[in-house]
Amino acid sequence: AFSNLGGVSALGCDFPAAISAFQQALKLEPGDPYASSNLGLTLLWSGRGREAVATLETASRNAPNDYEIRSSFADAISESGAKERAAATYGSSPITLGF
Repeated sequence: AFSNLGGVSALGCDFPAAISAFQQALKLEPGDPYASSNLGLTLLWSGRGREAVATLETASRNAPNDYEIRSSFADAISESGAKERAAATYGSSPITLGF
């Protein structure tokens, strides 16, 4: 429920409410990679790049085969200015196609 609330809040550009909701979701399920990923993206959109990178790194560790999460992690790294690390992160993504 908190992840859904976070998603709706993020879509409405209410980033503080979205961050709070995703944090609540993670209190209930600390290893949820999707709540971590959504929190990380919302932090990134809020200009909180360092926190976004750390949060997306956790999400990526919790879902190592999820290309979208890994790509979001690499995007956040790139936004922080660490282009070489971002390229390495993009390159280390196992691509799993669902067909």
